[in-house]
Amino acid sequence: MRLFTLIGLLLTSIVSHAQKDTVYTSVSDTSGALKFENVIHLDLSNQNLTELPAELLQCVNIEKLNLSNNNLESLPEQLIALKKLEILILDNNSLESLPKTFKNFKAIKEVYLNNAIKANSISTIFGMFIKNPKLTKIELRNNEISALPNNIKSLKALKHLDLGQNLLVHLPNNIAKMLALHTIILSNNPELDFEVSFDNISQIKTLRKIDISNNGLIEIPKKVMDCRYIATLDISNNKITELPDRMTQLIRMKTLNAENNEIATISNAFSLLEGLQVWKMNNNQLTTLPEGINAIAELRVLEAHNNPLTSVPENLRKLKSLETLDLGGSTLTKLGFNVGSLRTLRYLDLSSSIEDLKLENLSTLKKLTFLNLSGIQGLYTSDAWTTIASLSTIKTLQLNQTGLETLPEDMSTLKHIEHLYLNGNNDLKIIPESIGALANLKTLSLNGSSISNIPSKIQNLSQLEVLSLAQLGALDINATLTNIIPLELLELNLTGSTLENFPSEIPVIKAKKVILTDAKFDKKMLLYVKMAWPNAEIITE
Repeated sequence: MRLFTLIGLLLTSIVSHAQKDTVYTSVSDTSGALKFENVIHLDLSNQNLTELPAELLQCVNIEKLNLSNNNLESLPEQLIALKKLEILILDNNSLESLPKTFKNFKAIKEVYLNNAIKANSISTIFGMFIKNPKLTKIELRNNEISALPNNIKSLKALKHLDLGQNLLVHLPNNIAKMLALHTIILSNNPELDFEVSFDNISQIKTLRKIDISNNGLIEIPKKVMDCRYIATLDISNNKITELPDRMTQLIRMKTLNAENNEIATISNAFSLLEGLQVWKMNNNQLTTLPEGINAIAELRVLEAHNNPLTSVPENLRKLKSLETLDLGGSTLTKLGFNVGSLRTLRYLDLSSSIEDLKLENLSTLKKLTFLNLSGIQGLYTSDAWTTIASLSTIKTLQLNQTGLETLPEDMSTLKHIEHLYLNGNNDLKIIPESIGALANLKTLSLNGSSISNIPSKIQNLSQLEVLSLAQLGALDINATLTNIIPLELLELNLTGSTLENFPSEIPVIKAKKVILTDAKFDKKMLLYVKMAWPNAEIITE
């Protein structure tokens, strides 16, 4: 008997989980087969609704309701019948306000109102949830909100508050009393007085994530440095020129996103942030990195793409936990250390003009999945290809503008590659037939080379999704199209191609998108192309 009871409980649990995992997209039921009480997750997004279906009110066990991307201007007060509702998504509607009965939603945990509600109703909305003991997350992006009501302090359980892309000028002083707040997002609020706001925000000891990106800031608000418990700080897309020494007070910080600023120098004191794990400095004005960077022993991601770097510290090689290193797009001519010593690397971008890189040193990077060596000249001997082939975990290989003249005759050794970019190699004229052995290849990009023909063995690449052949002036377009007939491509890029000498019967290809920007053809030829490829999206400009 006990065994049967256990089996019964197990089956009940399995059925319950199955119901929760089922996402319904309609509650209209002409057959009578739908059991409304079984609807737990209902997604009515993107259906141009102006009002809600009456059947919705019968789904009394619903926990998650998605009404985003519709044309709703109001909601019925009867929605309160959904007493088990925990997650309500109303993004991208035109609501005047929310029904007063919403104050009785006791189970609600998350409310999403991004680009959905009139700014003058915000005070009312917060008031509705004052007595809600479970509301932990509310998103109000892009609602033209200029101020928040004082009653915001009453949301005692709120952990996540997203106010991005609004017109905020100030925040109420009592925001400091939101004692559970974990995340605050204030991105795209350029009129906000951040100095005054952080006088209060800095008092919230539970705060772990701050986002003040996209605000035109020229410096980090001083009081941010008093938020000593934060783990994540996003100051990206501003006009900040320096990372002050006081930032080293943020000793619990794990992630710092400072990309797309104007930062030129970083103090060596930054090495005191020993717990930093993710550091993004892309698109700044750095010429070097801190000498003591090796002290940041837990650093896993270091991104400094597109900076005018002229040198990097030799002791960078001591970052034994590093998984991502991006120094691409720099003016580096010398790396100064053996990158092969970073044996935990999975992502490596050194695209630049480095002269002292030895490809054989990469053979120790047994976890590498992404490698970009674009711009580095003179590396690609037969021994170099042997090294690359030995990196059996690589999925993406970028060798753009490297002066490549030939590819290895036997490309089967690169069978692990999924994305291969060989753009801008003007002297590359031949793709060997062995390209057909790259069974996992999804992207092949040969833009701006001197290749005249794509070998017939390309037909073997059943996984190929993107074939980019832009600006190939010598390309035999007819032979190429004939060779790719069996392939079901998502995209074929023939930008700058010549279509004037097409045969009367255009090869019928299966590409979903064909890009013919700047291609040479007349209107009559374009008509023939569209007739030959009726299922393809043809892009000409």
